[in-house]
Amino acid sequence: LAFGTILGGMTTLVGTPPNIIVSGFRAEAGLGNFGMFDFTPIGLAVAAVGVIFIAVIGWRIVPARKQSGVEGFESGAYITEVRVEEGSKSDGLALHEIEAELKDIDAQIIGIVQREVKIIAANPGRRVHAGDILMLEAEAEALKDVLSILGLKLEESVEDDEEAESKDEKSEDDQEDSKQSEITLLELVVQPSSRLVGYSAKDILLRTRYGINLLAFSREGKRSMKRLRAINFQSGDLLLMQGPPEAIAEFAADNGCVPLAQRELRIPNTAKIWQASLIMIGAIAVAALGWLPAAVSFALGV
Repeated sequence: LAFGTILGGMTTLVGTPPNIIVSGFRAEAGLGNFGMFDFTPIGLAVAAVGVIFIAVIGWRIVPARKQSGVEGFESGAYITEVRVEEGSKSDGLALHEIEAELKDIDAQIIGIVQREVKIIAANPGRRVHAGDILMLEAEAEALKDVLSILGLKLEESVEDDEEAESKDEKSEDDQEDSKQSEITLLELVVQPSSRLVGYSAKDILLRTRYGINLLAFSREGKRSMKRLRAINFQSGDLLLMQGPPEAIAEFAADNGCVPLAQRELRIPNTAKIWQASLIMIGAIAVAALGWLPAAVSFALGV
């Protein structure tokens, strides 16, 4: 990927910083700026030669990278719940069709909740509809692929207590507005001395007390068929939490949990993907048409 980025970066003005710098010096010398695609003829030729070299010879001399992380610790697969959104790709599909989509990303369906009725080992021909909840088993890194491929949404593990919600609705809205930009994902390990052992997320009123969500759960060597909110925690369990960093830290400190080694876990946001794509296309178009210098165009895009 790194070599491909370097080779492809030579084909356009904005593909690599040195091209923009050289273009700036050229303009200062009175020779004019380089256009967006002035580098393309030479850049494509060099890129083609580079790709052939990497494909035939280069990969043989690149050292294999050893897996980094916490040695000797295997997190295992998470069990999580995802809700089928109305109009999503999965709405109306049969379970065997959804499983075919998940095959390549090593995820599988272990149950389904329809009209608040949990069904384990459901008929593969059963149709899934908007509002249904799928119980999935997948690696943490595969969760974002599952969500984006099928248009699913992670189900919050604990529903708000109705009485508490009616009393604190206004204050919760204010807090949510102020913390909306601070939401993060973090993996926690339940220690042997943890106060959580023997209790479920529903028992401890997780969301009501801390304002955070349990999105997924992993227990090495065992698969639980209970709903996520009803699983009783045990020592060594992995919990994928969502919420403000300070709230998750408070929950971990209060209940004897420790964070797992940091790794990239992101839930895709379709709206932001389109927004970022349109901004990038606009910046490239402005630079390509010569309306603004490339450096200014992309600085405005950022």
